[in-house]
Amino acid sequence: MNGHYPPGQGNYGPRNQHPHQGFVPHTGGGTHSLFPPVGSPPPRPFPAPETPPRKKRHRVLKVTLTLVVVAVLAFAGTAVVRSWMSPSAKDKTPGSADLGSGSVTDPVMYGINIPAGESRQYPSSLPGVPDGTELSGQQLGGVDPRVLLWVTLKRQAARPVTDVVNRWYQSTQEYDTSYPAAHSVIRSVIDWRTREFTRDDTSIDVNNAIDTYVFLRCVGPASGPAREGTYSGSRSTDRPATWKIEENPRASNCPDRMKPGKLVANNHVTDGLAPSGLSGQAMDKFISYLDHVPNLIQVARPESITGKNGKTYIQLDVTLVPQPDGTDTDSTRGAAFLNAAFAQTGKSPYDQPYSINIGAGQGFKKRYFLDPATLLPAYSVTLSTPQLHSNGTPITTGPQPEIAYSLDQHSWPEMIDPDAKRTEGGPPVMPHRPWPFDKIRLH
Repeated sequence: MNGHYPPGQGNYGPRNQHPHQGFVPHTGGGTHSLFPPVGSPPPRPFPAPETPPRKKRHRVLKVTLTLVVVAVLAFAGTAVVRSWMSPSAKDKTPGSADLGSGSVTDPVMYGINIPAGESRQYPSSLPGVPDGTELSGQQLGGVDPRVLLWVTLKRQAARPVTDVVNRWYQSTQEYDTSYPAAHSVIRSVIDWRTREFTRDDTSIDVNNAIDTYVFLRCVGPASGPAREGTYSGSRSTDRPATWKIEENPRASNCPDRMKPGKLVANNHVTDGLAPSGLSGQAMDKFISYLDHVPNLIQVARPESITGKNGKTYIQLDVTLVPQPDGTDTDSTRGAAFLNAAFAQTGKSPYDQPYSINIGAGQGFKKRYFLDPATLLPAYSVTLSTPQLHSNGTPITTGPQPEIAYSLDQHSWPEMIDPDAKRTEGGPPVMPHRPWPFDKIRLH
């Protein structure tokens, strides 16, 4: 792993997370960091002395890929045996016939041995609520919570540009003691029509302000080389404020962002649940898979709440609960189901990309705050949850993934703001709205 964002082994970041975006949770020794480091100076995803040599990284990746291949072959072997004992292929449903095939849509490729069911059509509007009108508190009583979730997911997928400012805390303890400050702050802006993007890495200080003393910006055009800008600010007279720019830096993940299969470079392209850049028909396939797995997605009744800014939001709580993965073992999966669901679109979640940022066995609790007119998120809070035994009890033996907090500020522009792509002139600007709620605890 190189020293740019994310940092090398031993730096700040969510430990025990595997670069395969939720395929296999990392449970071995050491760490695989996905976020900028903490320390002095503030986070800067650049080469650090502790970064392992590139050759060693290749060995780690080779071992990882070997384990993935072994897992896939093992699952495929199970599918072959079942095929021999089951009715002929002509009597199978398309989903059953695909199971163990090795195709991009095969759930076994993502650690799930449960076939896809029939794809259903899901609404992009709430029944009885005209588009563009605010969903009132009185109307909420008649709203099916799951339908509201499917509507907001479909609407998010249809937006041409996503703009998310994320604060990440590697443990509940760090969240309790550090908030509103955050060592790891990432702004990700993507135009899903052209794959143009910008990504900023910085921190938020104890005064809840964006810190621009060391600020990293990666800008990827629709075509041509990516460029990485490092802004070094000044405090008093310690140094002049400057930008340093490098095109396609060799020791960086910047040029790999939004490239197919570049799993580590593509962390935090989504909020960990909602895909982007998909058609309504593709989203129907994604939702259909999730919807047909009992108890996987649980949605609480929505509530109307008022923020400190005087605005009204729809609070929607969503829980991803790990479920048996169909392998007749004691294991359950959470995030792996999301990858298997995404694959039903015919696209690889690793190539789109679709980032989940937690281990395959983990689940999460997510609280959306939706705009009552657009039903798109304005803010969200996510808490990752432990891996579970098949009886629903947490796994407590062996290395465990971190139980982390993630806070997102969402925006939905039509185009990428030109200032977000700037790597010259004055200090960089990152939109940072005051959080309109008291500190939210999901643990």
